[in-house]
This record gives sequence, C-alpha cells and structure tokens, in this order.
Amino acid sequence: MFATGRLLSIVLATRLAPAFMLGCNIVGCTLGMLFMLALSHSKAVLVLGTCIIGLFMSSVFPTTLSLTEEYIKVTRKQYLFTGKSFLDFY
Repeated sequence: MFATGRLLSIVLATRLAPAFMLGCNIVGCTLGMLFMLALSHSKAVLVLGTCIIGLFMSSVFPTTLSLTEEYIKVTRKQYLFTGKSFLDFY
C-alpha cells in the first residue's frame, strides 16, 4: 500500500495544496489507528488498518518537503536530506 500511496500522492499533489494533503494524511492515519483500536480482536481489521495507515503515511515526507519549500527558500536540498537522514538514527 505504501507504493500505491506514493503513486496516488503524485497525482493528488498536482491538484491539492501541501497543507491540505498533510492534514488529510494526519486524519487518515488517525482514523486507521482508531479503527484498529476499536476492533482490536480481529486480525482482518489489523491488516486493513495497517494498509490504511500505510496508504496515508506514504506521502507525509514528500508533502512536508513541499510545504517547507513554500515557507523557506530551499537552495540546497541535499543538506535537507542529509539532516533528515542523520536524525533517523535517533
């Protein structure tokens, strides 16, 4: 679902604002988690909830970069990716 979400986010990014997409991602992940918490006794719900969260989480990082570029002039993106990769260790 992660790859499918990335593919869908490319199409949606041409039509929607980054802030709106990020809000939809947060709401979708929250709904997927609440769905799994409410019906935690079923394995099918666990699989479906994980797919929902993966679908919405897939475009969070690219959308955050697009949103950052709206507010900050980003001239060298490699530093942004290096900083992100460095912080992944923690």
